[in-house]
Amino acid sequence: MSHLMFPANVFRDPCHCCGGEGWMTSTQQCGVCEGTGQCGHGR
Repeated sequence: MSHLMFPANVFRDPCHCCGGEGWMTSTQQCGVCEGTGQCGHGR
């Protein structure tokens, strides 16, 4: 079960980051926060 080529809009796991909520991208990194810029590693 490898999720390497999964689009960010499909592979969306909620994660807490930069004081807001973002989502996990296919690269296991937090996506863009709710208007707070970039996110760090989540979950």
